[in-house]
Amino acid sequence: MNIIYFVPNITIAGGIFRIVSDKMNYLAENMEGRLFLAYYGNGQEKPIYPLHPNIQLLPIDIEWKVGFGKKINGVWKNISIIRHILKKYKIDIAVNANAPLLIWILPFICRRIKKVHEFHFSYKGQQILDEGIFKSRGKKFLVQYLRKCCLVKFDKVIALTESDKKMWNLPNTFVIPNFSNIQLHERNGRKNKVAISAGRLESVKGYNRLIAAWVIVAQKYPDWQLEIWGEGSLQESLQQQIDALHLSSVVHLKGVSHSIDEVYSHSSFFVMSSLYEGFPLVLVEAMNCGLPCVSFDVTGANSIIDNGKNGFLVPDNDINALAEACIKLIGDRTLLENMSKQAYISSARFSKLKVMQKWLDLFHELSEK
Repeated sequence: MNIIYFVPNITIAGGIFRIVSDKMNYLAENMEGRLFLAYYGNGQEKPIYPLHPNIQLLPIDIEWKVGFGKKINGVWKNISIIRHILKKYKIDIAVNANAPLLIWILPFICRRIKKVHEFHFSYKGQQILDEGIFKSRGKKFLVQYLRKCCLVKFDKVIALTESDKKMWNLPNTFVIPNFSNIQLHERNGRKNKVAISAGRLESVKGYNRLIAAWVIVAQKYPDWQLEIWGEGSLQESLQQQIDALHLSSVVHLKGVSHSIDEVYSHSSFFVMSSLYEGFPLVLVEAMNCGLPCVSFDVTGANSIIDNGKNGFLVPDNDINALAEACIKLIGDRTLLENMSKQAYISSARFSKLKVMQKWLDLFHELSEK
């Protein structure tokens, strides 16, 4: 069976391409057939995450120019290139992993090919994005209606959580969570007085909320450090916030780590402050390394964190509650260690073997139809 994945790009660090590359690498070693990865670029790009040598990269070189007429021309060129790829490589199954426009056009190209759409946003997250883009209620309603009309044309739509499946309310939806490649490291460094967070430095990750919460934490435990790993457009403004709150000695923007598993293994717990998530892989990774997790109670986080057992969920946007949850973990070493053990145990349900077996079963089911 020949399978192609479509992604926006292969050069920017982030959860979507990371999990897609991990899935494809597994398929390359455990499935018969050919694998292709299509992305928007000119062919000169180098993947930021390693890919199995049997995965063939296929660039889609389109320049999205300004102007309605030129954009329409770009859409038609996009359709033409994708149709050519699907036919040339005799694709059996095409998977859209958040590539631009494909939710609208892929179901209607080469009807014989089975189509799968992966959600990488939660239902709530998509609603927030729509509200930011479409100021008119009428436009927003129309786009959401048309989106559902397109989604039902896919052979399968993959949601990351059961709650998202219910909210999308589509007849062709199936739940497959993400998995983590990171394995448990020796926990000799668990006594380090360090809490961490990781993700793109963008508004959706809510790091301004986390930094505000750490003001409260630092007042009670000034010897504890907060490390924020990642890069993005808000690095300068977040650093300005840290400096303005006099936190530069305890809150650190660490940039990108190519050994994030080592970072996890030398930290005490993980904090997530996102406004919304689809399926926050960082929580699974952290728990896989035995870190309790603290998060606002948003979709995605509440499907991973069992409140009071392997971490804490606090009311969304309650800065004081986020700080108090961190303080509770810091102030009770026994609680921290017990939650650490439970975090590691609970992460087993998101093992690569279990998750990828669901994907293999799905692909075999589709290929037999």
